[in-house]
Amino acid sequence: MKLVWCKFFSIMLAILLSVALLIMAIQSVAFSRDFFNYQFRNNNINGKLGVSDEALNKITEKLLGYIDGTYEDLDVSVTMHGRNVQVFNKKEKKHMADVKELFGAVDLLKIICLVSSLAMLLLVAAILKKEAVNILAKYVLIGLAIFICFLLVIFIWTMVDFSSFWTVFHKLAFSNDLWMLDPLTDRLIVMLPESVFAAAVTNIGIRFFTSMVIVAVACTGAIFTNKYIKKAKERFGN
Repeated sequence: MKLVWCKFFSIMLAILLSVALLIMAIQSVAFSRDFFNYQFRNNNINGKLGVSDEALNKITEKLLGYIDGTYEDLDVSVTMHGRNVQVFNKKEKKHMADVKELFGAVDLLKIICLVSSLAMLLLVAAILKKEAVNILAKYVLIGLAIFICFLLVIFIWTMVDFSSFWTVFHKLAFSNDLWMLDPLTDRLIVMLPESVFAAAVTNIGIRFFTSMVIVAVACTGAIFTNKYIKKAKERFGN
């Protein structure tokens, strides 16, 4: 019975670790100034907003700094189309307050997943001792496969119809309709059009699957190393 529970804990460890790695990938893209600068150039956001590169960098820094807690508010003014204006209106500020809260909750979830993964790793190691490496490696791979299959479905959805995915995501993530912005009145949607988020999802996917491959290679290496050590001991014993 202990072995069954250890296999279950190993699979859960993999799933929790996968969630944490996914969140890290999201954070690495969401707070990447280089990513946004590239997307802004690629989508001609300067021209659409009527701002200089310096002004757009100022807005970006304020926006990302607000989400990560560097700034307490979203009050920022720049020159747009030749006149000085406050960039974000009340609706946009309320929506970004929701986004900031969401990022805070996700960061807490990441910490919980990492701590839980470590606890399960130590628990399985304590119970199985010498057999822990082999069981952990095998069943972590199973857990990774389960999570990747789930995410592949989501990823295919984003490739086929990103708009519907993005709409469903917002309906699940937010309890209001403040995310439904109007490009005629809300500069946030002009600055961050759907194409930018589609590129972000792709970048997140690449970073996440790269980390998953590293974990999978480590587990596979552990399995083969364990087999080699066992064979070596058998030969030495003989």
